Amino acid sequence: MGLAFAAYLHLLANKAAPRCDEPAQASVAWLLLAQLPHLGELALSGFLSRWPVLYGEPPYPAGVFFGFALGAYVLLSACMAAWFQRRCHLALLPLLVLALFGGCGSALVHAGWAWRQGGYVPGLGTALLQGLAGWLALRRLSGSPRAASLLAFACVPGAAVTLLPTH
Repeated sequence: MGLAFAAYLHLLANKAAPRCDEPAQASVAWLLLAQLPHLGELALSGFLSRWPVLYGEPPYPAGVFFGFALGAYVLLSACMAAWFQRRCHLALLPLLVLALFGGCGSALVHAGWAWRQGGYVPGLGTALLQGLAGWLALRRLSGSPRAASLLAFACVPGAAVTLLPTH
């Protein structure tokens, strides 16, 4: 969350407001839409039972997982609508969290888990697409491929922590 807030402050410091033109809006909308196939892949590939085991936890109840995921999706959709209407630039903050962690961070973490497990892990295929969508959203919001790459690279330490052995 701190990284997303820093990204938000960076965008404000370098421009009067984060970009809200049509390409930026489209990239954020695609990023949000990319979450749906990812949830589908997670559900169909055993994520609810396989992922928690990596951390010594019991499987997730499907209702809790999808309730949380869909609740977050509704919140992010409301933030996107408020930002699109240019009524609330602060609504961009949760969208930056999605771009950084639901996009770039998810791709890094899933790739790391696949490396750690020596093969496919649930969600890997769509997580890589989310990473691209996250980077494109950051690029459109910042107006700079360099800024987007630096922000995406800043996710690496957080992603690396998830790969530490837990037991």
